[in-house]
Amino acid sequence: PYALKIRYKVTLSADEGGVLAGERPWQLVWELDNFLAQLRGIFMAEIETPKKGLDIPIPHWLAPLIVAEVTDRPEFYNKNMAADPQKARALAYELRAIHSPSI
Repeated sequence: PYALKIRYKVTLSADEGGVLAGERPWQLVWELDNFLAQLRGIFMAEIETPKKGLDIPIPHWLAPLIVAEVTDRPEFYNKNMAADPQKARALAYELRAIHSPSI
């Protein structure tokens, strides 16, 4: 099984991302996933950093939408959500990550 989703990519420069001053400039890419079909209503945002341990501030436009950190929770890996969408929706609802499907 696979998770059907629309992925949006938003690229920010190091300055826009608020990354450490004095470092070599880089771009940060936020990946915003809007899940569809049986996972409809679940939204996730992730970012890959150029090195571990960076404290990446959440952009002002994204902060109000974040309800939980799920990075190290295997039940929120795409393959696991696709394998059991009802469980994924129930877990997301518990985290208040389910939004009204108005998109």
